[in-house]
Amino acid sequence: MTKSIISVIALTVASMFSGNDADAENRKVIFSYGSGNGDSIVYRIPAIASTRDGRLVAIADYRFCGYDIGNGRIDLHESISADGGRTWSTPALLTDAHGNAVSQGNGEGTVETSMQHPDCGYGDAAIAADRESDKMVLLAVCGRTPFFKARRDNPNQVARWRSDDGGKTWTERDTITSEIYGLFDGRNGEKTAPGGCIDAMFFGSGRIMQSRHVKAGTHHRLYSALSGRHVSNPADTDSTGTYIANWVLYSDDFGDTWHVLGSADMPPVALGGDEPKVEELPDGSVLLSARSSANYGRNFNIFRYSDAAKATGSWESAPALSDFGGVQPNPCNGEILIVPVTDKENPGNGDAWLALQSMTLSKEREKVGIKWKPLMAKGDYATAEAMAKGWGDMESQTLKLTDMESGYSTMVQMPDGSIAFLYEESTYGKDYCIVFEKLSIEDITGGRFSAR
Repeated sequence: MTKSIISVIALTVASMFSGNDADAENRKVIFSYGSGNGDSIVYRIPAIASTRDGRLVAIADYRFCGYDIGNGRIDLHESISADGGRTWSTPALLTDAHGNAVSQGNGEGTVETSMQHPDCGYGDAAIAADRESDKMVLLAVCGRTPFFKARRDNPNQVARWRSDDGGKTWTERDTITSEIYGLFDGRNGEKTAPGGCIDAMFFGSGRIMQSRHVKAGTHHRLYSALSGRHVSNPADTDSTGTYIANWVLYSDDFGDTWHVLGSADMPPVALGGDEPKVEELPDGSVLLSARSSANYGRNFNIFRYSDAAKATGSWESAPALSDFGGVQPNPCNGEILIVPVTDKENPGNGDAWLALQSMTLSKEREKVGIKWKPLMAKGDYATAEAMAKGWGDMESQTLKLTDMESGYSTMVQMPDGSIAFLYEESTYGKDYCIVFEKLSIEDITGGRFSAR
């Protein structure tokens, strides 16, 4: 039996076990672990972008070390679809224009020598494709320092790659560690992050958001949220997340330089934060949706501009926590996405929008799905508290995509209005494969809404 036939059988079996009704044409296991094809290295942490011509670019950790960044060799693998997700390229390392690999870790170094080994491993990718060109930018954590062992003089490092051809080729990795951490160190009497610095940080994996509204520099503004941890006691190794805060950074030059949205000394989630995502509200305000390390649900906060071009304004004084009703979902990484829709029950409402929040629909890491909330008027997102309400219970306003063990997820809207959804699943009884599903707005909402 040929390898291609085995692959088809494996995909068919995966679809049978997935527990969803998506047509096999719209569901693909694109990063495969434990499928019987000889691949025994785990994949984790999906990221996805849709280019202006509709190409989908998916990225995932390829974890030789088997654990999170800082524990050894991790590569980043890429898979591309040029036909809306029907077929995907074989996952492979990112390469430059000459075919040289640029995202391969080497596993070298120790925690103590991490600063000399940024190329030990790469993980937790976040990606954006420019809406007006073929440019892409990719950020990731790199090095040999685990998050809870990092300190300001030996931090998690920040890697960046660029593409000018829609993800076909990439630049060599450069590190922007000092630029990012320096935003929170404080200089010349400026206010600084709580505690005086950030000891450990990473950008929220998945999608880097690009504004629909704001173009104050060479490109429409980029937003990416990060988790930063300050260690008040140098001996502290606490891993409860108590000291983790969330900020949003923005860039007006497509990732060349980054700035704090708001003030470094007033994070939108000050305590109990975790893996964050960021989205733009219909009026151009900025929404932070952060996994809560201390509770179930998501921490929501909103930044309102006083002057969008100058990026001045403020966050609300405190975030609002949503538990999404009913069974509280596992506090797991997920994606927030807001899209314009037509309300098929009230087609005259031309200003309808739909907020989509992906998550695990269980107290365990299983049953990944999408919760949705209509944004019919400004009152539905006027405050963080309003944004935290109206998601319905765990049975209503919900699309479950799998019954299997499953975890991190991300999504992006494609040019045809469909949602490209990427998530971790134990497809072959292993943790994890990375699964793609193409979903219509009708699929997600049971036919009530459609894309506009």
